[in-house]
Formats: sequence, structure tokens, C-alpha cells
Amino acid sequence: MTVNRFLVIFDHILFIFILHLLTISHIIDYYKHIGINTRRSIMLFKPSVGKLWDTLLFEHSGVFHLFFLCDGDLGHAISHDLAHWKEEEPISFKEKGTWHERGVLLTGSVLEKDDKFYYALGSIDNYGRQVYGFAVSDDLYDWNVIDKEPVIYAGSDHYSSETTPGLSTGWRDPFFRIDDKGWIHAYLCAHSPVRDHSTSGAVIAHIRSKDLRHWEYLPPVASIGHKIRQAECPSIIDINGKWYVIFLDHGWGGMRWHTGGYEDSSGMYYMVAENPDGPYELNENPFLLGSGGDRQASWAGRAIKVDGRWLLYSHMSGETAFANIKEIVQTPDGGLELRYFPAFDKLIIGKQKSINSVIFMQNDRGIWTASDGAIVGRADAMGTGASILEQAESFILEADVSMEYGAALGFALRTATDELPARFPGLPPFRETSAVVIKLDFELGRAEIEKLYRARAEGYGRNTRDIVSGGFARDFDRRSISLLYRKEYKVKILARGPYYELYLDDKLILCKYINHPVSGGIELIVERGQAAFRNIRLTPVEPM
Repeated sequence: MTVNRFLVIFDHILFIFILHLLTISHIIDYYKHIGINTRRSIMLFKPSVGKLWDTLLFEHSGVFHLFFLCDGDLGHAISHDLAHWKEEEPISFKEKGTWHERGVLLTGSVLEKDDKFYYALGSIDNYGRQVYGFAVSDDLYDWNVIDKEPVIYAGSDHYSSETTPGLSTGWRDPFFRIDDKGWIHAYLCAHSPVRDHSTSGAVIAHIRSKDLRHWEYLPPVASIGHKIRQAECPSIIDINGKWYVIFLDHGWGGMRWHTGGYEDSSGMYYMVAENPDGPYELNENPFLLGSGGDRQASWAGRAIKVDGRWLLYSHMSGETAFANIKEIVQTPDGGLELRYFPAFDKLIIGKQKSINSVIFMQNDRGIWTASDGAIVGRADAMGTGASILEQAESFILEADVSMEYGAALGFALRTATDELPARFPGLPPFRETSAVVIKLDFELGRAEIEKLYRARAEGYGRNTRDIVSGGFARDFDRRSISLLYRKEYKVKILARGPYYELYLDDKLILCKYINHPVSGGIELIVERGQAAFRNIRLTPVEPM
């Protein structure tokens, strides 16, 4: 090769390389322009530094402000569509020698009054008590603490101010409501002075004020100590003439609540009343958002009204991030449920792909057919799987599914195959396929999500990975639901980053963090029976 020809080829390679760099740069600049945090956009948002915890969402002039507890400061991000977020500078309230010297330790709220914004700043005083004062702002960016001493603290005969070693008596997480007479009502996680074997004393406190400085202490709107330890993060909402209080609990301190299809449920619950001041009573099915096994999953939900619709926002544990937003919908019996809210649709980046065929899996004992827009799988004795896509990163997966007979149907997402060392000397290396598996188990009447491994002739589920050397504990969530054979269900699965959500007929069923590769193939699965999959669609969304 001559020197001149080499230089020409080198120039072409250099030109292509620079062009790729410019293209990537333009993509990044575009994402920054529309507000996407290109490095930390997991599920909806994750801060670049620190850990996102309890969140507060506030809307003003078409801009949504997300405030969140973050390493002793108040994190801040903004959005115009509830899907793309731009991170702002954190807000620090630490001031040496003040009652709030320890910083923002407690969840607060924002209230707009007289063209100013007031943030309820919560901290723990030198006596271990949870207390609040206010900071004020003209623009939601720069804040000044205006109270030299806390003005909201536990008091009166209704609420206990005693502290216990290691855990302060609840007095935190205020939610504000202004009535038509100008009263500012605050509802807080609190405890009554009465605690014994029958009650933890957990109540939702009620106080009111006209000036944010002098507060009148009213009786609690709800008493829930017979079921939970603490009614955290309360929200008061109204839908069609009924009032609801939504609150959070972990099921700790010996409390165990089996409800909403979960054993040892943990998350957001609700109570119902005929007027905002209560008394609120438990619904027959009071569970709204969370998980089983007494775990923190989708956590610390709070309510906000946007364009006449009540929405529930929260954060997800694991690799903590701002979770996907759901709509709060009233059911015909006056209860509540969460439904899909289309803010997630704004993350769509490509055309929807229809899937009408399968790839038969080697060594699989199932039978698969595809005709008339339906894919039918059958496994007589074991489990079976069929690949429908070799690679998918972040997506919305939709399908109409039905179970003719048998045990379960589902999807294996982001399948990943690893080559492991030989189990015994002289044998070839062992290849192992894992996936995040979402199943509808008709035999047991429940929805499941967990990380599973695939046995070649058995499908996903219990195999030698479970029984050799004593097995291992799975990372799963399972929720009991009513499932009928030969009935068609509309499945919607969201997968972005390590977070997954399952909706049936647009109703939220499961949400879960699972540490697994964020890309891989997709398989249909059937266990010991026959199932049909129709109208399978995959829509790509912006990756994390």
C-alpha cells in the first residue's frame, strides 16, 4: 500500500470518527435541551449525586418542581411533561446554631400563599422531637428560613410529644389544604398519647391556621394504630363527593397486615370519609401501592392534582429513583385503584413493532404455533418458552393474553446467557440463561415478578439452580389477583433501567426493582397448559 493511499484511508476513517462524535454530541445536546438527565435518568429521574428519598411534587405556571430528600439537603429538579427532568442545584437549609442546624431530615411540603411559596422545613430538635418551621421563596429556587423557632410541633391532649430511644414520636410529613374560608389545614403523621398492646397510637393529625404561625390543634382525622406503626406521608384528596386519606406504612414493630393481595403488605393505603375532616374509615381493600414481604419497593407516595386528575407519585427503592407516575381512580364501590398514566408515553423514541412469530427454543419440549394474529404455546408436563425478540433495552410491551387451561403464562424479559465454568472436570462449560420473568399464575391466582433461570427442557422456574447446594432466596414479588381461564387480559409491561411495572387492563398490579442486565431478548412462556398471545406490540422508550 502506498503512503498516499494510506493517508486517504486514514482521512476517511478520521472523518467518520469525527462525524460519529458530532452525532453523539448533537444527541446529548438535544436531550439536555428537552431536559433529560443523560447519565442518571432511571425510570423517571435520579440525581447525579446522592440518594433520592421522600419526594414532593409542586406545579407552578406549567412547570413541575420535584423536591426530594438528598443527603441532608433538599434536591431539586424541574419538568414540563412529568417524564423528562432537568436537575437543579440542591437547596441547603443548614445554618449553625439554629433549630434546623441538622438540615432537612424530615419530609416537607410547599404551600403557595399571597404570591409567595412557603416550604415546611422539618428537623429534629435537641430533645429528639420532630418539629417544623417555614422557609419562604419568590421563585421556588432561592429560600430563606423565616422562623427563628419551630412553629409546628406536637401538642395538646390529642398528640404525644414523648420520644422513645432510637425513634422519635411521629410528627412529620405535613400535607396542606386551603378551604373556601381561607383556613390552612395541615395533616401530619402523628401518635396519640394512648399506646398499649392493642394500638401503636398511630393517627393522622389535623391542625389549622390563618397565618402559618399560630396553629389550632384539632382531633385526628383518622386513627389507625390497630393496623400499623406510623401513618406517614398523608395526602387528603376528593373524588366525586368522597374524601380519601392516603398514607404510608412499613409493617414494622411486630405489625403484619395481609391485604390487597399481599402477605405482609408494605406501602400506601387509604381510608374514606364523607367530608375532609373525617372521621376516615378503612375500605374493604385499603391497599393502593407497594409490595409484599414487608419490603420497601415503590415508596412514600403522595398525591397531586393535575388538570383535574389526581396523580400518585413516589420513589422506588433499590437504586433509588423517582418512580413512574400513576393516576388515582375511583372504583364503582367508592374505593381507589391506580391506573396507567400516559406521562410515560412521552419517553417513546421509536415506532411500535408488531410481533407475529416466534423462534422455537432448542431442546424445548413445548409446541408453538402462529396463525391469524395469535401465537399459541402449549406445554404438557413442563414449562416452555419461545423467543419473539433477540434484543430489547427499554420498552413498553403490550399484548392480549388468555389461558385456555393449565398453570401460568408470562414473559421472560431481557434474557441474558452467561458461560460458567464446567460443573465437573472434563465437562464443557455450562451455559446459563436468566431473565426477569413476569407471570400470571392461573392455578394459584396471582401475578409474579422475579429473576429466574431457564432449564433447557423445563422452562423458567424451579430447576437445579434451586435445589443444588441448598438453593437460594429469590428476589420476587407476588400478588394474589382474580384470574379466569379463557378470559382475555390486556397486559402492559414497562421496563426502564432496573425497574419494571405490570398493568392488567391498565390497572397497576406490580412494580419492582430487580438487579439484572438492562438489555436482552424477550420470550413468551407457558407452564403446564395452553395459552394464547395476541396483538403483541413493543414500543421502544428512551434508555436510562
